[in-house]
Amino acid sequence: MKILFVSSGNSVAGINPLALNQANSLIREGIEVEHYGIRGKGWGGYAQNIFPLRKKIKQGSFNLIHAHYALSGFAATLTFYSPLVVSLMGSDIEISESANRLIRFCSRNIWKATIVKSERMKEKIGLPNAYVIPNGVDLDLMQPQNRSFARHKVGFNPDKKHVLFLADPARYEKNYPLALAALNALNDPLVEMHTVYDVRHGQVPFYLSAADCLLSTSIREGSSNVIKEALACNCPVVATDVGDARKVAGDIPGCTVTSFDPLTIAAGIKNALTIREHFSGRDKLKEKKLDVSSVARRIIDVYNSILAS
Repeated sequence: MKILFVSSGNSVAGINPLALNQANSLIREGIEVEHYGIRGKGWGGYAQNIFPLRKKIKQGSFNLIHAHYALSGFAATLTFYSPLVVSLMGSDIEISESANRLIRFCSRNIWKATIVKSERMKEKIGLPNAYVIPNGVDLDLMQPQNRSFARHKVGFNPDKKHVLFLADPARYEKNYPLALAALNALNDPLVEMHTVYDVRHGQVPFYLSAADCLLSTSIREGSSNVIKEALACNCPVVATDVGDARKVAGDIPGCTVTSFDPLTIAAGIKNALTIREHFSGRDKLKEKKLDVSSVARRIIDVYNSILAS
């Protein structure tokens, strides 16, 4: 089976990292994957890629096209190639209501399958027939590290407790002011919060292993990768109840998925700090089949059902 992935090509690494990771997981399952990275931003930038993308498709003899994010899906739609699968991300539902109407039309009439990251996305956009398949975690990369070594490597004080905010505080949807309010409510001089972003993915396991808990206060998410990565590194999670956070972590002892109340979040942090030494989120993640291999096999099942119809 030969698949063409269509996604943004604007990142420093070239291909969108989420699409690249998913492609690599499919390749490990025996699927042949090529990439088309869309250069340009907004509707106009993506429209300029329609003819080059059509040329790539004609030259490639692909069994199926899989676009990631709504704008990539719209560009792929205008190549008039079928079958087309489109994966929507959490940010797609915030574009505009007119974009959501277009997503619903394409999903019902043109796209052979639509994949969303959570049941909440499915309900909010109004796609009753969409497949709910969250992104998986690479358990080979996201492995727990020795705590003392990890703290030395990332520069955390070994005599304090550490809360990790693994996101850019300037991004509105990550809701950094709420994280600050929760730490102020905790009011514990032995607890430090570290804001970490723009680091190589290979460094993330060390930060998660060094931390006593991950704090995610997002206003919205599709399916937060960092929550799953924290669990893979046996780091407890305190998160606001958005996306699929409750489904992923809400039933795991030591994790708290709650409202936007700083006092409740502070209580969750306090609980996480007491359980850190005995936390086994990695095993729970495996039980929920949220590793990249399990997710890849679910995507392949979607491909096979389309090609068999």
